[in-house]
Amino acid sequence: MGLFTTLQRQKRTLASYATCLLLFLLSSANAVAQQSFNKGNLVVLRVGDGVAPLTNSAASVYLDEYTTAGKLVQSVPLPSSGAGHKLVLTGNSTSEGQIASSQDGVYVVVAGYDTIAGVTGSSSSTTIHRIVALTASDAKPDLSTSLSNVLSASSVRTVATDDGSNFWLGGSNKGTYYAKKGADTGTLIQNVITNIKSMKVIGGDLYLSTAQGSNFRIGQIGNGLPTTAAQTFNGFQGLPTSGSPNSFFFADLSPTIAGFDVLYYADNLAGQGIFKYSKINDSTWVSNGLAPYTGSGLTGLAGIVTDTGVVLYSTNYTTTASGLNITVDKSGYNQAITGSVTQLLSAPANTGFKSVALAPNGSALPISLLSFNGKLEATGWANMWWSVSDNADAAYYTIETSTDGIHFKAATSITPSKNRDSYTTSIYVGKNTNSYYRLNIISKGGKNVYSNVVLLSNKTTSTYTVYPNPARNSITVTHAMALTGATIDIYTLDGRKVYSSLVSEGLSSNRIDISSLQAGTYSILYTNNGQRQVATFIKSIH
Repeated sequence: MGLFTTLQRQKRTLASYATCLLLFLLSSANAVAQQSFNKGNLVVLRVGDGVAPLTNSAASVYLDEYTTAGKLVQSVPLPSSGAGHKLVLTGNSTSEGQIASSQDGVYVVVAGYDTIAGVTGSSSSTTIHRIVALTASDAKPDLSTSLSNVLSASSVRTVATDDGSNFWLGGSNKGTYYAKKGADTGTLIQNVITNIKSMKVIGGDLYLSTAQGSNFRIGQIGNGLPTTAAQTFNGFQGLPTSGSPNSFFFADLSPTIAGFDVLYYADNLAGQGIFKYSKINDSTWVSNGLAPYTGSGLTGLAGIVTDTGVVLYSTNYTTTASGLNITVDKSGYNQAITGSVTQLLSAPANTGFKSVALAPNGSALPISLLSFNGKLEATGWANMWWSVSDNADAAYYTIETSTDGIHFKAATSITPSKNRDSYTTSIYVGKNTNSYYRLNIISKGGKNVYSNVVLLSNKTTSTYTVYPNPARNSITVTHAMALTGATIDIYTLDGRKVYSSLVSEGLSSNRIDISSLQAGTYSILYTNNGQRQVATFIKSIH
């Protein structure tokens, strides 16, 4: 019994030490000058300073930058005391604090209360303004939009923006408000749906999620980006009329359905998880199942479409248990979701992770790329498709191809058409091949931006896999049987080679020690008999 008690004390001491260490790292990150966010990382909205427990009083708010493997990069505090505008959130609310990316990816945005930490109780917005924090890649929050007539005596939960110029806010019992950046008042544009959980501007339209009533759960407000009163709400047909969806993510995975055709949403009810739906026509969605999560309800959700599928990052939140999670769905359009909700890291004690977004990506072109995807047919033709929200500044689109995922060359170019937002093209690459594709968007001013890289394959040879993924100490690579001179090389995303090894002739798998690598995302290249195969994996710290 004495030994058991000693072990328990040691366990608690170690847990306490780990929590204190993480809080020290967070506070140390706050103590130095903020650095710019890194493109490709995540921004997690955290409440709580780690000292006072989370209660029904207002708590301080932080934008924590993490790599996709869960490594802390920096913590950006939002003002919660002193003179000037501030932004705080209720500590025990699971619905407040929905961070979102702007439509163009240049900003992240969150709404809260313009008061000091420690305040309790609902209040009039004339007493405590509802405020928006707009943060670009420089990690310097702009709090110039403090509103005196928005969501009075209601909780403020969510805000959406197009390019940082316009805001749409929602909360517990009023409806949707519109306000210009820097304004001190807003306009109520709809009050049909008053219990709003999350809002986002996607593809030039405004969407919301709700737990209200028994008709709809996710849908569109008006048409385009509404700014005037009496807007309608068009709910998606086919979604359940129960549950409590919070944040959501759209993907474009089918070349035959115009625009976004797959919807993922995080449900805030305990024991649910991430739901997937596919659009089969202009108005109807069908269920593709659930990525289960056995813990508390999920609150935040962000996603990335990659060469291996859709990678989803979610948050779960209670005042005593919170975390950042990852889910990988490799199934594609209108197929049952694969994977489960797996935790990347836990929030330190007396703090909580409310929501998650992709890190701001810096200055964007006037052209907004919404999606880029493709399918490689057995006949040797690669069918590529993409969607944009604005063609006005586009000079042309170029499809670039690669055999190794590292070195690309132009394959074909398309001139944009006015008032056209979806494009398709086909490229012949041959049978039994692995090919990589990206879209290069060139503006009339000569600037350019690249899309995500898509891997397409119609090879009939052995599968090339890397597991586990994410991994902490080692990975196992399975591949076609190695011939003389076969090699495995690992690269960082910026092209630096960090590992290289010959593969013994006759082997079809290799175990590689990655314990010395920094946390992050890597490409692993297998070269065998003149053929190259590339996969990606995440080096995790947990």
